[in-house]
Amino acid sequence: MKFEEYKERELPAARIGSEELYVVCLCAAWCGVCRQYEVEFNAVQAQFPHIQFAWLDVEDQECVLGDIDVETFPTLLVGSKSGPMFLGPLLPQIKVLERLLLALQAAPQAASTLPLEAKPLWGRVVAQWHSLKR
Repeated sequence: MKFEEYKERELPAARIGSEELYVVCLCAAWCGVCRQYEVEFNAVQAQFPHIQFAWLDVEDQECVLGDIDVETFPTLLVGSKSGPMFLGPLLPQIKVLERLLLALQAAPQAASTLPLEAKPLWGRVVAQWHSLKR
């Protein structure tokens, strides 16, 4: 399925596991903060081996973003088979990411306060998960 063909009602959730969390960091290669954060982002994966991680360069993979304009880096998208749970900027500190992941694991439900673009973005990410994952 091409990104342009994605429709919100066609969330391809079967492409990911049922109970796992998926974390996508939306960054840019030109961003110095992102380059520094990538090292820590990679390191935190060892602490959460049951969580899947991906790094999405917003310029290299524009078609995944659609009309979303990421203004603050890093921005994280976290979700599960049931849908997106978090979309927003995050302080580039690993302890903040750790706390977010622990909180989402403790209460694994989709947030009702997500931006409107979270669900379509999640669908596009899921559709291409295997090309994004680290």
